Amino acid sequence: MKLKWLIALGLSVGAVFASDGGSSETDFIPRVVNFIIFAVIVYNLLADKVKDFFEGRKAEIAGKLESVQDKVKASKKQKDEALAKVKDAKRVAEEIISTTKKEVIVISENIAKNTETDLDILTKHHKEQKELEQRKMTKEVVDDVLKEMFDEGAIAINEKEFINIILKRIA
Repeated sequence: MKLKWLIALGLSVGAVFASDGGSSETDFIPRVVNFIIFAVIVYNLLADKVKDFFEGRKAEIAGKLESVQDKVKASKKQKDEALAKVKDAKRVAEEIISTTKKEVIVISENIAKNTETDLDILTKHHKEQKELEQRKMTKEVVDDVLKEMFDEGAIAINEKEFINIILKRIA
């Protein structure tokens, strides 16, 4: 529809300025009018395509910008998640260290108690073993003394003297 109006306008302007009559005037005004008509025709023919091109380009740039903004938001979200994980990991590490220190103290105390108990048991065992050995030695000494006295038979001792001799020998 626009094209028909442009053609009609172009023909009518051409007819108006077509009769020159051979004067020495310059043809500046007709040229300006022709240029304006040409510009209007070119504008009407190309304006929609140029607008569509720039609209499409604008939409493409807006889409890329939105995509980049989405990626930036996703990156920030991942960064925040990573920082939260690092914070949690530090907290867990501190808890593990605290628990480990407490366990070390408890284990050290248990080892000390067990060692003390073992030492007490060893001391008692040593004391009992010492007493047992003393009794054995006492018995052996008494046996030796009695054997010596009875083997010789020359010594005649009453009971009291015999007990005194044994007691002296033991002490």
